Amino acid sequence: MTNGGSPAGPSGGTPSYPASQNATWSLIVPFKGGPSAKSRLQGHSGTGKIGPALRHELALGFLRDTVTAAAAAASVRRIIIVSSDPAAVMNGPKILMLADPGQGLNAAVDAGFAFARSLTSGIPVAAITADLPSLAAADLEYALEYAKHHPLTIVQDRAGTGTTMISARPGVRVHPLFGHRSRDAHLAACHILSPIPHRSTLRADVDTLDDLAAAVRIGVGDNTRAALIASGLLSPHPTLDADRPLSRSSENPIVQRKSSCPVF
Repeated sequence: MTNGGSPAGPSGGTPSYPASQNATWSLIVPFKGGPSAKSRLQGHSGTGKIGPALRHELALGFLRDTVTAAAAAASVRRIIIVSSDPAAVMNGPKILMLADPGQGLNAAVDAGFAFARSLTSGIPVAAITADLPSLAAADLEYALEYAKHHPLTIVQDRAGTGTTMISARPGVRVHPLFGHRSRDAHLAACHILSPIPHRSTLRADVDTLDDLAAAVRIGVGDNTRAALIASGLLSPHPTLDADRPLSRSSENPIVQRKSSCPVF
């Protein structure tokens, strides 16, 4: 896959954000894609099971909303999407596409770091997960501002076990360790834990149906919202009740495919 690409497609596009003169970061966004994307979103067997096609559409929605928010961050100079899924191609003055080497998530992040540094060796590089549909540019800016003062940093997910962002200053060797209990693995590899508030949208990654329910309560981007509405999992005009607690997985409205749920 070469630099540049075609529009994001009918599920949503990418607004154009010109590069700021103060932009200092290259940002890597790895995206697996394909029929096995976001496998943990499939839920329980039976009528509530979410199939591969819908998981793929949701994953693309997450990616597009993540990248759209990141592109709005003034300190982000370029975004490198690492993927070999043709549907992942996005356009924008900040966006480049890089083919996934096909050796797993960490190899994709490694490739992104190497490519970014081959383009401009003197700016810092960060990598974020592609499943942050609620991401706000201000939350990313906050984390990058902290990261520019430290050789290596991480942002943990809301569960406190995973990682949603890693960063490295110019010339600092970095070894991505995304996966099971990646927070501890990155800390053991000399990353500094960024003091990011629990409520930060940068920590709200979506792996499970409960994560998705929580993201919708926070507010998801247009692409994720469109995918949920098209699937019937979200009403176009939901009645939101901020005091209503999120349901557990066994009672999750997504599992039961209820479009009239107050949460969705």
